[in-house]
Amino acid sequence: MQRPRKWDPAKAFDGLVLILEGLFRKVVIADNCALLANAAFGGHFGTPNTITVLIGTYAFAWQIYGDFSGYSSIARGSAQLLGFHFMVNFCQPYFAQSLQDFWRRWHISLSTWLRDYLYIGLGGNRLGKLRTYINLMLTMLLGGLWHGANWTFVVWGGIHGVGLAIERLFSRQGDVSDSPTFLGRWARRVFIFHLVCLSWIFFRIPTFRGAWEQVTGLAHWHWAPDYGIAIQFLAVYALLLFLLDLQIEHSKGEYLFELQPYTVRVAAGFALCALITLIGANQAVPFSTSSSEIRAATRAIALLLTGLFLYSAGLEVVTRRDLSRISRIQRRIHEDLSAAKSIAPRAKNDPSTMLVVGSSLLLTGVDRASLKKELAPNFLVTLLPIENTQFEDWYFGLRRLFAEGSRPSIVVLSYPRGR
Repeated sequence: MQRPRKWDPAKAFDGLVLILEGLFRKVVIADNCALLANAAFGGHFGTPNTITVLIGTYAFAWQIYGDFSGYSSIARGSAQLLGFHFMVNFCQPYFAQSLQDFWRRWHISLSTWLRDYLYIGLGGNRLGKLRTYINLMLTMLLGGLWHGANWTFVVWGGIHGVGLAIERLFSRQGDVSDSPTFLGRWARRVFIFHLVCLSWIFFRIPTFRGAWEQVTGLAHWHWAPDYGIAIQFLAVYALLLFLLDLQIEHSKGEYLFELQPYTVRVAAGFALCALITLIGANQAVPFSTSSSEIRAATRAIALLLTGLFLYSAGLEVVTRRDLSRISRIQRRIHEDLSAAKSIAPRAKNDPSTMLVVGSSLLLTGVDRASLKKELAPNFLVTLLPIENTQFEDWYFGLRRLFAEGSRPSIVVLSYPRGR
């Protein structure tokens, strides 16, 4: 934390991508899904039935994920602009194949705190099987209360606690292994996603009675034309976040399109800017802020980030160009070092053999002791630095040194040993 930070265009670019990704998750996905969740659970679609409960539950699942992961991405990206690297806090949790896997991916800072300070503090799995199941239940119940002093949060934690205990009961080593087959993996993911969604009902509804009405409403079938529009609306936003997570999960990286060419990442950044500006939700918020003011603020933020993104992308282009030039210089260095090793004194006591190496050796961090060792025992090497040298100015041989007027940073004078 205390050491000096240096500006790194590549890391700054990654940080801006994280900020844009976080705003996309929050403003585009979470806020739009919240409109549906509020309508479904607020009774705007009628009394609870199969379709309204599913719309509200799925919408809230993507809303809360978009909210939490979006905030985390914005925080991580902002820190990275300042030279700090924070841990990944959400790792595609809806791709989990078990509840154990879910809690290794969801709100990782919270889940590790619950594990280290509650579960292990209560004894973990060191006190026998029965006590292990009790510790799991207590940890998740307390984790539910951590979110708020409400019985619905206790039920939410209890669902996860029972699920974790059952998984541990039927797993041989205590850890549930991933399925080896494609269909098996996705079947588990679908099951765990719906189990988590069931628990989200109790997390979202403020009263136990209201939550139970939503659960029992799943048994009542009813259809209305508005449901089709709502389902299409939800499918678009859920699919956008699903595909984004799928790309990150497939690449096994921290950043969006991390392994893709630079042009793809720049295009993705501009696409995120456009989506944030054009389809960010307008929700009524406290303090009487109008939707038009929210839209204006969202556009201003998106335009500001677009400018920062362009600036960072420009710095990254310059950096990549310089790296290409440095790479060419390094190849020349390697060639000259190979040539230097092949030089041998013409006679045992001939003082005229001289080796001149350019400034690139100094700038690329070649160790002087290693250089001496490589050229020994044929030469006695002396290094004489000369100030104010451009890093491109490096030459091999006295003729080029004086003919072209170069002033290399390192001059290696080589004489036969024994002189």
